[in-house]
Amino acid sequence: MLDYDVVIIGGNLAGRYAALEASRLKARVALVEPAHKLGETRNFYPKTFIELTRQSFHKNRQQLPIISLSTENKSSQFSDLIKNLNRVIFNLEEIHSLSCLAQTGVDVILGKGKFIQEKSQLFLRVNERELRSRAYLLSLPSQPIIPDIPGLGSTGYLTYPTIHYLLKDEKTPKNIIIIGSDPCGIEMAQTCVRLGISVTIIVNKSHILPGEDSQAAFLIQAALEAEGIKIITNTEVIQTQKIEDKKWVQAGDKALESDEIVLAPKWGVNLDMIDLDVTGIKIKNHQFIVNDKLQTFHPKIYACQEVTGGYLLPSIAQYEVNIALKNILFFPIHKTDYLGVPWAFFSEPELARVGLTEAQAREKYGRNVIVAIEYFKHLDISQIRGDLTGFFQLIAHKNGKILGSLCVGSQGRELIHTIALAMSQGIKINTLAEMSFINSSVSEIIQKSAKNCQSQLQQENLSLSNFLENWFHFRRCW
Repeated sequence: MLDYDVVIIGGNLAGRYAALEASRLKARVALVEPAHKLGETRNFYPKTFIELTRQSFHKNRQQLPIISLSTENKSSQFSDLIKNLNRVIFNLEEIHSLSCLAQTGVDVILGKGKFIQEKSQLFLRVNERELRSRAYLLSLPSQPIIPDIPGLGSTGYLTYPTIHYLLKDEKTPKNIIIIGSDPCGIEMAQTCVRLGISVTIIVNKSHILPGEDSQAAFLIQAALEAEGIKIITNTEVIQTQKIEDKKWVQAGDKALESDEIVLAPKWGVNLDMIDLDVTGIKIKNHQFIVNDKLQTFHPKIYACQEVTGGYLLPSIAQYEVNIALKNILFFPIHKTDYLGVPWAFFSEPELARVGLTEAQAREKYGRNVIVAIEYFKHLDISQIRGDLTGFFQLIAHKNGKILGSLCVGSQGRELIHTIALAMSQGIKINTLAEMSFINSSVSEIIQKSAKNCQSQLQQENLSLSNFLENWFHFRRCW
């Protein structure tokens, strides 16, 4: 007889979410996590710190920077920020704690796991205990993939999960250099400059966020530069070196001095807490190879990953958890479809996206694609608030099917959910255009975009245009 319906090898919030969801379905669940205290910092600190800094910034918008960390005595504002940060993190840790999971019936086990194959039986051994289950779910934490830069290891560096070390040291850095421009790096840069730290970003492409729509990337880049962030493009980092108390970065033909180096690299799965030797599971580009049902090469082992396209996207991991649990606990017939899964990163302006990009849509559907762009500056509420930066892009097929959406601007992460819901339910452009939105709300931009698409469709449909013209001519003459 098996001990469990599913054993989850976790280490991140997606793993805990998976355990909670399986428990709610009345399955017998075990969650394996590292014996050492998992860096709740990794789970909660960066996003919490970024959001609270943003709130503090807008409360004191007349003063930039809002806090001077370079002074010997940190300001009362900074002290209040840290107190609030610790309070929020404490609450979040309690809400998502292992003890709360255990109260729901989840068997929480701390330790490193190792898969054992005995004849046809596969089981997981943790702390000399054998865990036998119908299936296993890997939901492992991600780790940054450190670039091969000469001298980087001896010089020292920080990454996104360790950004809080900038604030805990006795001597807070006056300036930092961020190498790379993935979304985490952009969030870190904007947060640090708002705390009075001088920030330089070095990228080897023509602009930041090279994988995103160029209009969106340049808009965010302009916003960063307006806040005082220096961005060096088309430049490779050749080496780093530490001289006395300073760190030096050789970027192209420039030697840059900094108090701290921060990396914004690609991300991959962390295998420190699991031994997969006997499973035959394969990894490519630092991610598990899985099929569309999220099965690895071993049919009893499923995997969900919060890394997609090199980005750290917890929302993707949560979506994959739901698919994997359906296949594990019921019948393995559910397949992934990422087009309807939204994601965002929290710069200002925010960037949020769901479905295909314009380039992807045109590559797949050619001339059958229509694209509507509406700007926030045309909204009543944006004019009232003085928050005019950004745009909303809606991408659709000529048959009315919504293919994707991109939002750069205020509340982008909230607006994109409406499009994600519409895509998942097969709602077409006409329905969005006819939907009633509250007057003087940010969400009106969705209706404006849908009506824009509707107008383009009407203009291209000559039969419909001729009919409408003749119809109204007939009514006027009748």
